[in-house]
Amino acid sequence: MNLFVPFVMGLLSSTHCLSMCGPIASTLTFSLTQKVRVEVRYLLPYLLAYNFGRILIYAVMGTFFGALGAFFFKVLPLGHLLLQGICIILIVGTGLYLGDWFPDFARIEMISIFLWRRLEIYGRNLLPVDSIFQALVFGMFWGWLPCSLIYSVLALATVSGGPIEGLLVMVSFGAGTLPIVAGAGLLPKKLPEVSKCLRYFPIKQFVAVSFVVFGCLEFFHLLISFKNFAD
Repeated sequence: MNLFVPFVMGLLSSTHCLSMCGPIASTLTFSLTQKVRVEVRYLLPYLLAYNFGRILIYAVMGTFFGALGAFFFKVLPLGHLLLQGICIILIVGTGLYLGDWFPDFARIEMISIFLWRRLEIYGRNLLPVDSIFQALVFGMFWGWLPCSLIYSVLALATVSGGPIEGLLVMVSFGAGTLPIVAGAGLLPKKLPEVSKCLRYFPIKQFVAVSFVVFGCLEFFHLLISFKNFAD
């Protein structure tokens, strides 16, 4: 269940991922040679390399924050409960943001904007991508793109129990985002049409409410954990 939740969060984030990462994926495809673009057998390895690099960085983040959370829990008796509370706030905030009910939540992306501005320069130097290895390295820079969704899942990784658990949480989330991001690179000309479909009001609201509901379920879990700690 701990891995199923971030995977579903990755799948449900399709509307957001398509607007954030979809243009990057489609632009990268259009920058490849004509031979690579028209043949799926040539294009697919590039798309897998981009996304493997991206998810690899998610795994590194998950490992670090999982270890940090485990250490924090050992130092403070109520540390894990505090981290769970922060996790709930981030997940609910993400849901409200996806539903356009709390657009200011996007400001949380400013946390890593300074790091991203420096890394982006090196990423741009890799363009145009003309090898699988270059695509892998570019994907690793891509993984640092500021995203409120990633931060909410990183919160899950922090309370997962340790570095391995945190790694698995982020890999599971990355796997959930893979279909839409890879699909945007595989069918770049269809991106506007698919994006319009996914932004259709009921779909967008369903995704937003799903995040809020999950946050509320985590809140009840937090109350139970607090009661057990008090007893």
